[in-house]
Amino acid sequence: MDSEDDTVLVQLKRRIADQRPYVFNTVRPELVFKAAIYLTNQELYKQHNISLNSNFLQQFQDLLTINNNQEEDVNENTNPETGTAANESTEDDDPLHHQDTLLTAGFLPETGIILAPGEGKTPISLLNDSDLDALAFPTVYGGYQRKFKVPYTESDIAKAEARMHDRRVATNIPKLMMSFCKARLQKLRSKVSIGIRKKVKGQNITVSDLLNENTVQNLIQHNDALKVLSTDRASPSYWQAKQKKCLAMVKQKGPATIFLSLSAAESHWGPLLSCLYKNIHNIDISEQDAVSLPTQIKYELIRKDPITVARYINNKFIALRKLLYEPNGPLHPYYIEDDFSRSEIQFRGK
Repeated sequence: MDSEDDTVLVQLKRRIADQRPYVFNTVRPELVFKAAIYLTNQELYKQHNISLNSNFLQQFQDLLTINNNQEEDVNENTNPETGTAANESTEDDDPLHHQDTLLTAGFLPETGIILAPGEGKTPISLLNDSDLDALAFPTVYGGYQRKFKVPYTESDIAKAEARMHDRRVATNIPKLMMSFCKARLQKLRSKVSIGIRKKVKGQNITVSDLLNENTVQNLIQHNDALKVLSTDRASPSYWQAKQKKCLAMVKQKGPATIFLSLSAAESHWGPLLSCLYKNIHNIDISEQDAVSLPTQIKYELIRKDPITVARYINNKFIALRKLLYEPNGPLHPYYIEDDFSRSEIQFRGK
């Protein structure tokens, strides 16, 4: 077997003593080693003093050679007609016949290689690690450091990367989630600094007030300390503001006349599926062929490019909302005076 095809199980744990890893997968050591050689020669990795153990691959290959030699010895002592060794009884002769054992490359244990790279180290904030993206996602940045001529927010960077014609970021779910976390943290940090300078109940908050424990507890008790998070969708103050807006509309305009509950049918939209097939496979197919694709292939296309799917659904709902507001739209001769909308995202395992 070619050494490039040999695989080994790698488990990453937060602590070596943990019973279960938080992520695991099988890797090809030789290809990983070749990629590591390229990355460690880049200037970014040299700045962080990231080096490579040159003895690792040689040790792995030596152990693998021993393993392959033992497999060849077993094959030579096997009877080609019966498939059993010369000194071994058949399955019919011995009910407790020998069971085949899978030998991992290099005589590694069944658990493979266990690593805990962050154990005993102090965590660094996502916003304070300037080279986090380039180091954490080498398949996206190739070991090169990101450089900007003008400062941008994390939200602007995430939008630009997700909408690029190169789909490496748009199809990388861990990268998208980390970009979302960084943008959210930066947004919260800026809102906290602005919230401290605002007035609360007509009074200016000074440094001496914040150093006073009673004053801080009073702000928390009257729900003033949470108002700095009013722009975060995960905070209670955000939905409290939305609720007040909806109740104010009902009090001024009266009860709602029409209620719409809309759901996306992305697996039945030909234009979307055709676009996804083009982005992922670089092959043009018609909308009819896209709709007739097997269900599993449709789900795979949707999973691999969530950015295109989310933008398509959002634009479709925006177009529908504009259509309902048209003077000669589907609600003619009636018209919409005001509305309140809320979007939810649910994960159904597809």
